[in-house]
Amino acid sequence: MVNVIKWAQTQNQEKLAEIRIEAEATPKTPLFKVIDKLEKAYHKNDIKELVFWLAYAKFYEMPITKGRDFFKKIEKEWPSGHYYELANAFHFLNEIYAEGYTKRNNSAQMCKYSSLLAEFSLV
Repeated sequence: MVNVIKWAQTQNQEKLAEIRIEAEATPKTPLFKVIDKLEKAYHKNDIKELVFWLAYAKFYEMPITKGRDFFKKIEKEWPSGHYYELANAFHFLNEIYAEGYTKRNNSAQMCKYSSLLAEFSLV
């Protein structure tokens, strides 16, 4: 479950910011469909679909047992110049699955969670 957080400055100066949970995002696509789409994309070598659905599953904290295998295939065949619109999703996955600390840390700084929420809320 993902929480959307809004930072608001209060009138009292001793409290600089207050976190409010505005809404809870829930996935519209059920787990069995996500797993089916991941399996099909994996066997077809469709990297675009694989990146999208694996990021969708991890964003909504769905239990994906073969996530590391999917990511290894993505990492091996990732043509970032061709799928620039999925760069944010790739950085999100890289933050989770990358083996090196530097890659994970760099991807964590580049990933924009609010844009992922906006993109995945439509599916």
